[in-house]
Amino acid sequence: MFSRAVESCLNQTLDALELIIVLHRADDQAKKTADHFRQVDARVQVLRSDGSFVEAVNAGHAAAKANFVARMDSDDVAFPSRFECQLQFLETRPEIDVVSCLVKITDPDGSDPREGFAEYEQWVNSITRSEEISAQRFVESPVVNPTAMFRRSAFDEVGGYRDTEWAEDYDLYLRLLESGRKIPKVPEVLHQWTDHAARVTRTQDRYSLSNFQDAKAHFLSRIDGVRTHGVVILGAGPTGKSMAQRLRNRSTKIHAFYEVHPRRIGEHIGGVPVLDQKDFEKSEPVALGAVARRGLRAKVRGLAESAGYREGLDFFSVA
Repeated sequence: MFSRAVESCLNQTLDALELIIVLHRADDQAKKTADHFRQVDARVQVLRSDGSFVEAVNAGHAAAKANFVARMDSDDVAFPSRFECQLQFLETRPEIDVVSCLVKITDPDGSDPREGFAEYEQWVNSITRSEEISAQRFVESPVVNPTAMFRRSAFDEVGGYRDTEWAEDYDLYLRLLESGRKIPKVPEVLHQWTDHAARVTRTQDRYSLSNFQDAKAHFLSRIDGVRTHGVVILGAGPTGKSMAQRLRNRSTKIHAFYEVHPRRIGEHIGGVPVLDQKDFEKSEPVALGAVARRGLRAKVRGLAESAGYREGLDFFSVA
C-alpha cells in the first residue's frame, strides 16, 4: 500500500510538487521502496525519523519548501486532481487557511468499511462549509487528517502537531478552529482513506474514545461563554453525564440537565437537577446537546434553535 500511496501523489494533475516521504521507524523494505522512488523521481525527498510520530510529521512539514503543504498517509490514495483542486481553492481564497475534501473510506481490499466508519464517512462528508465544521467540531473530528492541505503560515503559527494525551490531529484542528481559522472542504471525493486493524488510531491509547472526550472537554472549557457562564446540558444519558464530569474536572459550572425521558426528570446528577425539556429556555450558560444518536441530535438541535441558541456560538452538539 505504501507504493500505491506514493504513486498516487506523483501521478497528480498538479505536476509542480515535492513529495517528502518520512520514514518513521521504517523497516528495510519501506526504506528500499522510498529510495527507489527518490532515485527515479527528482521530486521525491526521503527523511528518516526514529522519534515520536508527532516529531516525524512535524519534520516533514519543516522540510517542505512550498507555501502550501498537503497531508498524506502511507496506506491511502490521493485521487489525481486532489492537490490541484485544493491548491486552486487556497490560492483564490486568501481568507482560508486549511482546505480538506470529501473522502471515501474503504477496507484494505477496497470494500466498504464496517458500519461505524460508514456512518462517520456519511457525517464527515455532510459538513463542507467552514461554519458547519466549526459548529460541529465537538461531535467527531470534522476533518479526516490525510485529506488536508495547509497554508504553511497557519500551520506554523499554531505550533503544528503536538504530543498530547489525545489524538494529535484532532488537537491541531481544534486549535486552528479555536483561533478563528477557516477549514472548509472541496465538495468532491478526492481521497481514499483505508481503515485496517493495524492503523495507529486502532492500536494506540491516545486515539481512544475516552481521550477524544477529554479533548472535547478541554477545548469546550476554554470557550469564553463556557468559562464565564458555565453550561446547561441537553441530555442526561451516558454522553451528558460523561461530558459533565469531564467539564467539572476543568472547573466548568454545570447549571442543569434537561431530559426527555420522564423517569430521569426530577433526579440529580452530581448535585445538578435534571429538568423537563419542556421547561428549557434561553439563558446565559452555553447549551450543549450531549446525545450520541444522530436522530436525537437533530431533535436537540431543533430544541436549542427554537429557544434562540445559535449553533457554533452559544450551542454545541457533543457526542
